Amino acid sequence: MSIMDMPFDTVVSARVTAEDKKLLDESNYTVRDAVRYFNEHAQHSKKKLLIKKFFVNKEIGNLKKQRDNIDEKIIAEERHLEAINIQLGIVELNGKEYSLEVSNAVDNIIQRFNNSIHGLDDYLTINHLFVENQSALVDVTVEEMEALVKEKVSKQSL
Repeated sequence: MSIMDMPFDTVVSARVTAEDKKLLDESNYTVRDAVRYFNEHAQHSKKKLLIKKFFVNKEIGNLKKQRDNIDEKIIAEERHLEAINIQLGIVELNGKEYSLEVSNAVDNIIQRFNNSIHGLDDYLTINHLFVENQSALVDVTVEEMEALVKEKVSKQSL
């Protein structure tokens, strides 16, 4: 009695990718043949581990593709958000969103600082009235304005 003559008593179904289905169809093998082949070759523990390794590597590849797709979508949405913020006149400073006027006030203070001979902390102390004036014009506290100036200057020096 050959293996083809043996009775089959269990139905097994599986979902396969279109790619795998195409390969099976082109090879003229059935899913039953694939299961038999697997069972015959997965008898030894080393071969079982090699098979597991293959499928784990395949899953890692699939997850990386998904992650790359998600990363691309995130980048696209961030660019979209940036474009909307530009239309609204909003800029991000120090992790917060501010109006373009605040950014311009920070730039005014930095421009004067760049023309001075003092360090930043000394400059902010000496020109406290100017910083206070710029802060009042854009409705930001002096402390917040100083923090924004320091952050932007530190980014420029990198």
